[in-house]
Amino acid sequence: MATSTNGCTTTPSGTTPTNGRETTSSETTPTNGREATTSVRGTIPTNGGTTTSSGTTPTNVGTTTSSGTTPTNGGTTTSSGTTPTNGGTTTSSGTTPTNGGTTTSSGTTPTNGVTTTPSGTTPTNGRTTTTSGTTPTNGRTTTTSGTTPTNGRTTTTSGTTPTNRQLATPRSQCSDSSRAQVALLVSSPNRFCI
Repeated sequence: MATSTNGCTTTPSGTTPTNGRETTSSETTPTNGREATTSVRGTIPTNGGTTTSSGTTPTNVGTTTSSGTTPTNGGTTTSSGTTPTNGGTTTSSGTTPTNGGTTTSSGTTPTNGVTTTPSGTTPTNGRTTTTSGTTPTNGRTTTTSGTTPTNGRTTTTSGTTPTNRQLATPRSQCSDSSRAQVALLVSSPNRFCI
């Protein structure tokens, strides 16, 4: 048993406390009045955070799991996760959100708190795209394999981008007044009215 220099007792292989705390075998001496809560080979937390074996020292009470990365402001990462910079959470192999958004495995980093699905494209204006969808440029959403609308319309799978708000109506559904407007198209096999 090691000699106590200030009235405390250390266990075999322990380090002599310098401020009245007891340490257990293989623990490291606390330097600021806290008891060491790290496991064997753990790193001393500098402000009350806790690390597991092989963990990294939290700098402000964040917690890391084995092989995790140190959170810088209280965010939590899972094994192999990436450090959130403002409290966002990433899953394994996820990408670091920059403002609290969450990404799924293999997802793309949202830049404004929006979430993308795996293989999705990063929305640039707060919208969400589905897998293999195209990024909307004006706040609309496209479905899988759809084409980006340029004026506020939505296209379905394999649809074509509308270029204006006008829709063509088969002539069989046109009114008499509309038929008069397309008299010049009478010879066309696919006649439409406006």
